[in-house]
Amino acid sequence: MKKLLKNKQIKLVMTAVALVCLTYMFLPQRGEDAVPVSQPALLQKQVTVAPEKVVEELPVQEPVIEEETPKSETEEISKSEPIDYPAGKTVDEAWKTLVLLWNNNPKNCNHGIYTEMGKFILKDLGNQDYFKQDPKIYVDKPYKIIQKGNYAVVDFQEPENEEHFPFFFCKTKEGWKFNVIHQRKLVRFGEQSYCGIEKYISPYLAITRKFPSYTGIDLPVGEKDFYQLSDDLKLFEELQKLEKLYKSGNMTFEEALELAKLYSKVSLDAKAVPILEKTMKALPENPAVYKYMAISHVNHNYNYKSAKKMIKKYLKLVPDSEFGHNFLAYLRINDGQYGKAEAEFEKVLKLQPENCYASSNLAQIYGRTWEKLSDKNEEKALYRQKYDETFKKASTCCRGRDYERFIWLVQWKHSR
Repeated sequence: MKKLLKNKQIKLVMTAVALVCLTYMFLPQRGEDAVPVSQPALLQKQVTVAPEKVVEELPVQEPVIEEETPKSETEEISKSEPIDYPAGKTVDEAWKTLVLLWNNNPKNCNHGIYTEMGKFILKDLGNQDYFKQDPKIYVDKPYKIIQKGNYAVVDFQEPENEEHFPFFFCKTKEGWKFNVIHQRKLVRFGEQSYCGIEKYISPYLAITRKFPSYTGIDLPVGEKDFYQLSDDLKLFEELQKLEKLYKSGNMTFEEALELAKLYSKVSLDAKAVPILEKTMKALPENPAVYKYMAISHVNHNYNYKSAKKMIKKYLKLVPDSEFGHNFLAYLRINDGQYGKAEAEFEKVLKLQPENCYASSNLAQIYGRTWEKLSDKNEEKALYRQKYDETFKKASTCCRGRDYERFIWLVQWKHSR
């Protein structure tokens, strides 16, 4: 036997036999499918079971825990600690904070320099809505601050220049903040980017008299349709609630009308118009739809033609509306139809003799007519008398917020 093992040929034969035996032992039998260890056997078959059952029958696998990619220290800070741009202790500080925010344009920050409604509009429209040029130009621009009480304007002393229109600020409990709503309502551009301030009843009237003015949105709206700083948080909460309802698809047309009213109040008239158009078809007998459609057409893009159609429909439903006749008279003035405007204002004064909007505007119409008539015209003395009486009436009924209308009338008188 030892001699046989020493024989090299016999060794080779025995080694080959051993290898064949091992291969036969470990390979699967013919006809069997090999199943990869990493995949459950169930997935190799075509199953027609409901998805829920498939999930139940699959073997439970241990979750794979992947190591997080290391993040830079800057990224971690930007997620956990947003940069704060707070209200200013002074108007000057607030202005510098606003310029810093505009130029840094951070992705993660606290917009404390904005009111709640300001943040709402910022999210909706973005910073670029407030200026057309690179905000870097404001870093070193000389300016002065015009302030009265809780309202102030940052003035660059060149209001006719597009790059130097004023910015509006207001004082809140937290400090001085950028007043986005009045910025949008008051700063307007005419032909060749000529900047002017709208003659609109606002807290900024006394500190913006030095600027060139427009009278495009001097509408006879009541106090409930004016934005007031004290209502800022309440308006923000109401808008959030109504917008959420609108996006859910469960809003009624009455609720849609309320949403449009709020949009108009906070200078988002472009969003109000499409909602009002849908609401008008569903609520054709509701006069408020036409009222706010007329307001939004003027505030958004000075579309007096469309506004006139809307206010006429409004007056058909509410023929004795002081607002409706005042609004139509205002549109007539913009068309140069002073005779027709005169008739509308006179209707208002018959309904409400102490109406400031009608008396202050009608006094100017009477005054213009008196000036144009020749001395030989028999009506000249009559219009002089009407002018004097209406001027006096305006001096007594224009009080509170509307007192500025009498100031405008006095300015007009002296300009003649």
